Amino acid sequence: MAVHPYNELGRRLLAAVISYRMGYAGVDRVLKNTVPPKVETSWADLGATLDREIAEAIGRSVAPSIKKLTDMIQ
Repeated sequence: MAVHPYNELGRRLLAAVISYRMGYAGVDRVLKNTVPPKVETSWADLGATLDREIAEAIGRSVAPSIKKLTDMIQ
């Protein structure tokens, strides 16, 4: 069975949630010792959704600056 393209991001999200709920400061140990190499698709889908939403938000926030720079160059 193929691994979801966002599996690693899903693993990191799951590790962050577990770390937060357990009161840990970091996620590395939880990621290494607790989170399986392949997570349920729902975690990977969440990673894909967050990745897309963040990219769109960044695009919206920097678009005016990029337009201004390209106008100055032309």
